[in-house]
Amino acid sequence: LEENLIVAHFEHGIRGKESQEDCEFVRRLAEKDRLKFEFEHGNLGENSSEENARNARYIFLRKIAKRENAIIFTAHHKNDLAETFALNLARGGGWRAVACFDSPDIERPFLRFSKLEILKMAKQQGLIWREDSTNFSQKYARNRIRKTLNFSEKDLESIFKIWQRQIELRREIEKITQEILFEIGDGQKFEREFFRKNSDEVCYEVLREIMIRQSGRIPLSKQVWDFLHVIRTFKNGSKTQILGGQEVVFSRNYWSFTLTTVSE
Repeated sequence: LEENLIVAHFEHGIRGKESQEDCEFVRRLAEKDRLKFEFEHGNLGENSSEENARNARYIFLRKIAKRENAIIFTAHHKNDLAETFALNLARGGGWRAVACFDSPDIERPFLRFSKLEILKMAKQQGLIWREDSTNFSQKYARNRIRKTLNFSEKDLESIFKIWQRQIELRREIEKITQEILFEIGDGQKFEREFFRKNSDEVCYEVLREIMIRQSGRIPLSKQVWDFLHVIRTFKNGSKTQILGGQEVVFSRNYWSFTLTTVSE
């Protein structure tokens, strides 16, 4: 098994010397256990946002995973899940806010454990670790959430169970959406009647998936709702554009994508 493991570390370049020392710490641990070690210096700077840091980190990890035909494993735990859960809800993420940590190319085996449980096991095994000083900075929303909510072990377990159920529901929604798409269109041309007679919630999910497939982008909620309104109300012969400048034309009973892409 060890021969197939790669310890991958992305040094964001946000915390200067401390960040570089973290990278060296991980390198020594990998060397001690005779594991392959790969790293990259991001040089993002101390003013980089959490989002930029996360995006850069996953670009690095996915690059290695693609090259090695490998699966990414991260050490996210229950506390990370609860904080992401709360952050997404605060930002108005809807049901997807609680269906987070569900990337098909990433495994998170520690999600069933809390940080407290992991630290306890680490101490029992005589393991050493380093603390990221930015975890204590009130500059970041995640840290403010952590300090304000202060989840108990009971809270963490409840959130974990809600998350598990939400992931199951997400799978069901995705399956139903695929079945509907097959029934109402051919990938380019779709029935308007479906979007006129079904509930807003059902139409939203189906239309969102169509927009992602056509544009390769995840649309904002407002863009999906606006497009749904257009489908229901535009007259025969009308045209509009969606993400990426793709042109959509409307007949009495159908709407369809044309081969024309209008530059934004």
